[in-house]
Order: sequence, then C-alpha cells, then structure tokens
Amino acid sequence: PYKFVEWVAADHLALARNPNYWGGAEPWDRVTLKPIGNDGARVAALLSGDVDMIEGVPGVDRARLAANPKLAIYECDSIRMIYIHLDTARDVSPGVVDAHGDKMDRNPLKDLRVRQAIDHAINRQGIADRLLNGQAKPAGQVVPPGFFGASDDLPAPGFDPALSQRLLHEAGYPDGFGITLAASNDRYPSDAQVAQAVAQMLARVGIRTEVNTMPASILFSRGSKLDFSVFMAGWIADSGEASPALVALLATYDPKTGMGPSNRGRYSNPEFDRVLGEALRTLDDGKRAALLGKATEIAMQDVGLVPVYFLVNTWATRKGLVYEPRADEQSLAMGLRPAP
Repeated sequence: PYKFVEWVAADHLALARNPNYWGGAEPWDRVTLKPIGNDGARVAALLSGDVDMIEGVPGVDRARLAANPKLAIYECDSIRMIYIHLDTARDVSPGVVDAHGDKMDRNPLKDLRVRQAIDHAINRQGIADRLLNGQAKPAGQVVPPGFFGASDDLPAPGFDPALSQRLLHEAGYPDGFGITLAASNDRYPSDAQVAQAVAQMLARVGIRTEVNTMPASILFSRGSKLDFSVFMAGWIADSGEASPALVALLATYDPKTGMGPSNRGRYSNPEFDRVLGEALRTLDDGKRAALLGKATEIAMQDVGLVPVYFLVNTWATRKGLVYEPRADEQSLAMGLRPAP
C-alpha cells in the first residue's frame, strides 16, 4: 500500500502512497512514523498536534486523554503476557538465600509448593487496577481465554497470602527465604514499578525480594545465560495461538531440536513435552486446540512459569481519525482511516 521514501535512524521512517497497489489506494499521501520512547514526550506530541496518533498510551494519562474532546481512544485486549520465570532446574540457584541472607545448598524454587506460594502471593487484579490503571488483565495461562489453544479451565490464580504462607511452611520454609527478581526497566509499561510491587507482595508472605532492573537488551542476554533465579519478562503470541509460547517458554530446552529457546527457568516435564509434541503434529484444528489446552494445563499445574497479566493495547488519535486496534500491538498506517 505504501512505498519507501526515507529512513533516518532513531528519527523517522517516511512512506508514500502507492497508487498502483492492487488493493486500491490508501487515503494518505504520506505517512511518517516516529519513534518516541519517552511516555511524556509521546503524549505531549499528540497534545501539541505534532503527531496524529500515538501507541502505548501510558496508563497514568489514559483517563485524561479519553476526556479530551479533541482526541479519541482505541484499545483492545493484547496477546502479550507478562510472566515470571523461576529456576526449577538447578539444585543451587544464584540469588537465592536463606532467611538470614546466607547462600542455600538447596533450591526452594524446585519445590512445587514454593512455586504455588509465589503464584498465590501476587495480587494480579491489584496490579492491573492500581498500578496499570486498568490497562491489563490478570493472567492464568500463556494466551488469553478465547484464543486458539487456551484452556477453558485456567482462571488467574487467586490472591491468597494466607495460602502462600501455609504452603511455604509445608515446604519447610516457615521463616521464608530471599530471592532477587530481575526485570526490565524500559520494555513494558511500568515494568520496573510492577517488579517492585511483586517484590513487596512476595515479602509479605515471607519471601524477601530484592529487585534488580536493567535495560531489556541486557536482561534478555543475561537471562539466556541463566544468570537469574527469578526473571520477569513478556511474551507476545503474535500468531494468535498458544503453541509458540508453549514451545519457547515451557518445552524442555534442547538446542538440537530448537525446543525451549526462551525457557530461561529450564522447566521440564516429559508429559508436557509429549502432549505438546502431539499437538504440533496434529492437523485437525479442534484436536490441536484441545491438545494445546491440555499441555497448558499440565504446565500451569506445575507452575512452570507464573503468568501475571495480559496487557491492554491502547492508541490515541486526534479527533476525526479511526484506528482499528490490534491484539498484536502493531501500529499500521493501513489501519488508520478518516472518521466516516
């Protein structure tokens, strides 16, 4: 629909309408895409009229922009999951200490009860409502309900600090232990603040948590080297179904087969791998969806990772424009139209 005109690194990409496009001409003669990483600067650019549309509307600004008669808000549920990986493989894990701050000769994260305690210590709805201002929804699996391969039987785990404390006691950690939570500070909305909130929630049940945030490029590189015991990141199911997340994040890590390339917690369950493998070989849509749902249930019952929330994607435009919101977060010139 558009032809390349110019790209200036870190400044803009310019496109021009292609009058010979087989699908018909677009309404815009020229389109300019500008990267504006700072939330405040992005909002200011829209308010001043320097840009016609912004993506990634900050939660703290959403209500103000929605109330502005010169603007319009468009949003939809995202297929991006924010999750926490736990080191479930190593007998001794870096960043895990006992109640006195000393290194431990065993890894409590290998115990299912400890992982369940972490799962129930997180107030997902509180994070979504108060920290992200409604721009998130609690997650209990790798794709939102209703998407291909999602299970119908996996609501977000309930917030139950008393249960978490009981599980820790049963696992042999009545005095708790300490961890370091690694997270990005420049990749997802309020990612560093979410990490701090999760740390406080875990501390309330006895898991003293330090937070170590860093640029995402460093986080992902170090995470792949298994530098962390507890790691918060995001995954977008850009195919619109569950298998890429299951393959990348939860399948047993095996460089020879390409399975588990982003499984930074090294979760491994032969039954999960078997069911997932059967799903990947199944061509019948109904059967494949059911198998993906079953594989998801196995991994979530194991707490192979901790899904925290799905983001809500939000765009803002000047009045007179209509944007078709996308679950995959893409901002496409072809999706922006003059209001009818």
